[in-house]
Amino acid sequence: MCGIGGVWGSNGLGRDIWPVAGQLGPALRHRGPDEAGWLAAWVRDGHAVAVRELEAARRERDAPPDLVLAHRRLAIVDLATGWQPISNETGTVWV
Repeated sequence: MCGIGGVWGSNGLGRDIWPVAGQLGPALRHRGPDEAGWLAAWVRDGHAVAVRELEAARRERDAPPDLVLAHRRLAIVDLATGWQPISNETGTVWV
């Protein structure tokens, strides 16, 4: 049982995307209490950052991201590589 949630901010939310995104992690905690991860993406210029703490994503750029995804993981089998979000080899596709 894992959880994923997201906020797409290109509809004019602007800086308000951060408080909304900050509510995702706690809201999904029951879906995966063992680990959390975040993806912030600035879609227009193709930049994305995956972090363990949302505050680290906030420090990445002055402009708010277009997309924030929150991931929660339930560790059924304890894998060191189980941290989420995950990407392909080039960092162009994220899950």
